[in-house]
Amino acid sequence: MKPITLIFLFCCLFACSKDEEEPKYFNSKFYAVHKTTYSWEEGYFFTNQPITAKLESRIDFEDKSKQGRFEPLIENTVQVYLDRDLFVNNDTILSGSNLLSSDVAEIELQKVSLNNEMIPDSYIIWINRQNQFNYSLNKGYYTVYVNAMTKNQNQIQDSTTVFVQ
Repeated sequence: MKPITLIFLFCCLFACSKDEEEPKYFNSKFYAVHKTTYSWEEGYFFTNQPITAKLESRIDFEDKSKQGRFEPLIENTVQVYLDRDLFVNNDTILSGSNLLSSDVAEIELQKVSLNNEMIPDSYIIWINRQNQFNYSLNKGYYTVYVNAMTKNQNQIQDSTTVFVQ
């Protein structure tokens, strides 16, 4: 084969190998969790412990065997609210009120180690982290709602149910 033909073939192969697709499918999950020694596990029943929910926000590939990437939230767009009133000390937080604008709830970025580097993975939403409310006054089922916008303008609107006992 002529050297020019070989160079052309190598260039074509190189160009084809570099043409890897970008992740483009937005995916989010919101569900109640419990902290274990090393991770978070799905769980909906809370007794004398903070109510916690995990919010995953990702851009994925069409091919699910490929690893997508974390999609960060615009933090001032995040709203977390309940379908019932919440009795806190000598105050009542009305249903539909954004809990993140009170001191009862907070959102925390979770990171995982990948190749010895800590990368963002998900968010944990804490309600009653400082044990501000009396569980006996707040027993029963609650629907926890989340609304948020990601940096790439993807809208998240989701909910999960928890049971306070």
